[in-house]
Amino acid sequence: MPKQPTPRLSLASFLEPDRIFIAAQGASKDAVITCLAGMVAAKIQLPPQTLVQRIMQREAGISTTLDTGLAIPHARLEGIKDFTAALAVSPDGIADPVHTGVFIKAVFLFVSPSESSCFQRHLQLLAALSSTFQPAFIEKISAMSVPAEIFAAIQALT
Repeated sequence: MPKQPTPRLSLASFLEPDRIFIAAQGASKDAVITCLAGMVAAKIQLPPQTLVQRIMQREAGISTTLDTGLAIPHARLEGIKDFTAALAVSPDGIADPVHTGVFIKAVFLFVSPSESSCFQRHLQLLAALSSTFQPAFIEKISAMSVPAEIFAAIQALT
């Protein structure tokens, strides 16, 4: 019996328009991550500093910035039931502190449950992000100024 294709993840299912924002001109990657982590922490009822610390620890080990202009800071957490995300776009780009000459125009921060049964979905989300957030799409959403419009653009793709 042929293997059925894995259904494409809906990136919009991890977001809500109120967890999308436009980064201020000159914002640092750390400041944007801190803000996004606060949004996600509020949703999953975790102290914001706990999540910021986990995300920053991971970023210190291996940067999650891709050369396409997307950064995907993330963490696997014990005690949460589902994936949750927040997104920032930066029309001007954020200079990546590790990769000289790379400017981040989209930061998609997410958390996932640490249970081993969720690891495959975690990897699928990373793959869906890197295939969806290509330069043309990143440019499109980074030119938008209303979070609901950005959310609708993501919904239309997935």
